[in-house]
Amino acid sequence: MQAGGEALGGRTAGSAAWLIGGRLFTKFVEFLSLLVLAQLLTPEDFGVIAIAMTLVTIVEAVFELPITQVLIARRAISQCHLDTAFTLSALRGGALTLVVWASAVPFAHFYRNDTLVWMILALGVAPGLRGMGSPGLVLYARELKYRREI
Repeated sequence: MQAGGEALGGRTAGSAAWLIGGRLFTKFVEFLSLLVLAQLLTPEDFGVIAIAMTLVTIVEAVFELPITQVLIARRAISQCHLDTAFTLSALRGGALTLVVWASAVPFAHFYRNDTLVWMILALGVAPGLRGMGSPGLVLYARELKYRREI
């Protein structure tokens, strides 16, 4: 019993280290991107991007669907479960993209900025692409093997 607990503790610590390292690296890359954008864009352009990203973030948060958490909670995961999770995730991503695109003109009209339309349309593709991620990564998460996900 003790050896199993130590193995689980070691895997948990290793997984935590990978997750923390991955998040720190991601935040570092995002920070560098932000610095580059701040140098390349005018304050007005930077504000337009911030407004467009706010819309996308809010739409994604409102329509959150915890597919990964449901899969992790299951005792056994079959290929059918993974296929269903992928389909739901892809449909959600497509629907979010359509909602963001449909909001582009009214949002731009509200802010009286026509360039906002194109920015929202471009950023609106991201939820659809995120919806195409593999739900099979949950198999590694269940075993606390986050290295592959990172």
